[in-house]
Amino acid sequence: MMDKLPYAFAISMDSLRGYRRIGHGGGDAGYRTYAMRVPETGLGVVVFSNLGRFNPRSLADKVAALYLPDRSPKKVPTVAYKIDSTLYKDYKGLYHTLDDDFEVIDSGKLYLKFDNGPVALTPVSDSVFTVFDGRVRVTFVRDENGRVNAFRSKIPTA
Repeated sequence: MMDKLPYAFAISMDSLRGYRRIGHGGGDAGYRTYAMRVPETGLGVVVFSNLGRFNPRSLADKVAALYLPDRSPKKVPTVAYKIDSTLYKDYKGLYHTLDDDFEVIDSGKLYLKFDNGPVALTPVSDSVFTVFDGRVRVTFVRDENGRVNAFRSKIPTA
């Protein structure tokens, strides 16, 4: 069952370069951390930073890439979904969840704004986007009057 869960008790489980990865990241005002392990190889990488806008996971991925030959399945090229950019005005704004507040900004493209910088939303349809290289799916929800009033996020399990 553990292979089916992408996230459990603050531990993320995904793949990196075709290897199973177990990791955890965190931060607060002024620091960021990320620790990961690739059980099959015994490789572990831990990154600590005292810069609040730093992305430790990205650096950990680059360090791991120095030691892990790429076994990723070859990606089949896909045609990018062409969204009507006039819809962006419907999606921009502040969204509240039980855990956090998220802001969607429109700069000619949609972005999800985080403390350490904006992350691009990639359209899959007129109301569904992916973020973090497809690791998270965001769906904008319209009310009975056609106004966007919420978004749902989901981490795919497959």
